[in-house]
Amino acid sequence: MAPIPYYNWYDELLRKAAPVANYNFSARGGNDRIAYYVMFNAVTQNGLYKRVESLSDNSKNSTYSRFNFRTNIDLNISKNLSAHVSMGATVEDKTNSGVDANTYNVFELMNTIAPNAFPIYVSPGMLGGTSTFKSPLGEIAQAGSNTANGRSAQAQARLTEKLDWITPGLSISAGVGFNTYFVSNSIKSRDYERFLIERDNAGEFCIHSLEKLSCTSFIRLQTNIRKTFCRSHVYE
Repeated sequence: MAPIPYYNWYDELLRKAAPVANYNFSARGGNDRIAYYVMFNAVTQNGLYKRVESLSDNSKNSTYSRFNFRTNIDLNISKNLSAHVSMGATVEDKTNSGVDANTYNVFELMNTIAPNAFPIYVSPGMLGGTSTFKSPLGEIAQAGSNTANGRSAQAQARLTEKLDWITPGLSISAGVGFNTYFVSNSIKSRDYERFLIERDNAGEFCIHSLEKLSCTSFIRLQTNIRKTFCRSHVYE
């Protein structure tokens, strides 16, 4: 049997780069009656792992995306009455390979396992491993995924009436606000078979399975809605 080759796990499993894109758009304008401001931001990041989607349907590459939107409008309805409206929303999605919400365990494996501890595959389709260490490739491509999603929206409207006819600088305002958010977390975990090459009592090499297949899934949802009505202020 040929000796186990040396592997650089970082080269085997990671891409050279994971591009991040950040897009921003904003605009403002108006006149003596109305003024507006609009902002949009988008951030996306591709996964750093390679050999994931092409190897298995049981996992997902690590990705991240976030989209923000906000607008403000100020309107002079009359000489004494003005209105302010603001709205905003955020959409955020994050996915990681495996059941963890971060990549710590995979990088810890790649950093700890010796380059010649075991082959990536002991035979076609049979991931290598030991009783101590799992397969870094198996953790990325076979162990499942952790997906988190967040949604939030806010809106506020306010009317302000000048009361200079009572005394200069006096005004009254009333407003209404709305705030809501939704978060969800989906975890899909799966044990995968990994195999160890050992010598038997006769000195022959043989392959032993170290894991039996099983799978679990977990989904968590959380929502919140907050409303504020009839907020008023009187000041000089």
